[in-house]
Amino acid sequence: MKSLIATVQVEWNIGDRFIFVVNLADPSSDTLPIGFKGIVEEIHNNEFVFCDGWAFGFDEIKKILTVMGDMGSKVKTDLL
Repeated sequence: MKSLIATVQVEWNIGDRFIFVVNLADPSSDTLPIGFKGIVEEIHNNEFVFCDGWAFGFDEIKKILTVMGDMGSKVKTDLL
């Protein structure tokens, strides 16, 4: 039996929030800590986003989504 694996295409926009989850360029580097949270300032060639002078590949980051309840009293943040 084959298992189906769905991949989600994330559409990045300027102003989106993200978290840095893996350093694919240099895994041994600790210059920028895993878990760094940033805001997309620029998108380059639909492959990289820029934030605070750093470039992040789409495979290195996850989008942070904020969902508000009906009355705005409950806030839940998830990674996409």
